[in-house]
Amino acid sequence: MVFDNLQNTRNDDDAVVLCNILTSLFKSHVLPTYYTKSTQFIMFLFTQLSPEFMDSFLVTLVDLSFAPEESIEKLSYLARAKMLQTSQIISILNFLMNWLNKFVEEREIEIVNGVNMDRFKLFYSTFQVLLYVFCFRHSLLKTDDDDWVLGLDKFFQRMVITKFNPLKFCNENVVLMFAKIAQEENVAYCFSIIQKNKNERLKGISGTKLSVSSGDSSNSKLNLAKQQFVDLEGYFPFDPLFLKESKREIRDYYIEWSTISRDYESDTDDFDDLANDAKEAVRRNSMNVDDDDDDSDS
Repeated sequence: MVFDNLQNTRNDDDAVVLCNILTSLFKSHVLPTYYTKSTQFIMFLFTQLSPEFMDSFLVTLVDLSFAPEESIEKLSYLARAKMLQTSQIISILNFLMNWLNKFVEEREIEIVNGVNMDRFKLFYSTFQVLLYVFCFRHSLLKTDDDDWVLGLDKFFQRMVITKFNPLKFCNENVVLMFAKIAQEENVAYCFSIIQKNKNERLKGISGTKLSVSSGDSSNSKLNLAKQQFVDLEGYFPFDPLFLKESKREIRDYYIEWSTISRDYESDTDDFDDLANDAKEAVRRNSMNVDDDDDDSDS
């Protein structure tokens, strides 16, 4: 019913007023609500009814993503919104790439022995969004001469070998899917770095167990916690919608992973299945936090 009414808003003046109202509600009510599963898709659908609304929403998302205490994962809209124009996608990618390049230029010098990396979480979240969008949109990101727009191949090749080591600290599912596609498309080879990171992580866990057995549990747990902020939440607000009827309503506006390509997947790792698993994990974690708070109050 809601989606039908939105699509029937044809008067330009009424549509602009409604867009402003929905944007305001999106900022004030939807975003502050942790783990919103469905409400955000009202905005997702409505903004795609007009290129101007999509432009406006993209500006809003970028502004909100880099605001204090906000997350950038909401820019998964770039990956999922079917009506977006290629020029709109490239414009936002260009902004994100410039931001990341500047961040590396200014702050890579701060990294010593790869410790306290959790202070760079915004960097990793931003890079993770780029990986995610690339997985969905790579077929649109080549020029007529078969070159990558914005020098994406050179950008990724340079970024994965910085001291920030983003392939270690981004969500594992997103990294692995990107690595498969990047290798197939001759963008970057990531698997050697991924394996090295995996070996180091296993070595760190073994070292932690040894420290615990020696009685130094507090420091070892702290070190492991800092190392294991590695898996940024694989929750993106515009990952697949659970509600079946609503899902049917937005299917003409929504990009499912299955429509991109099956060439990059094994029989078991459908990207949208992984996304749904991530949603459930976030939901369970939030419930556990609430339970812990209740226990502490009692």
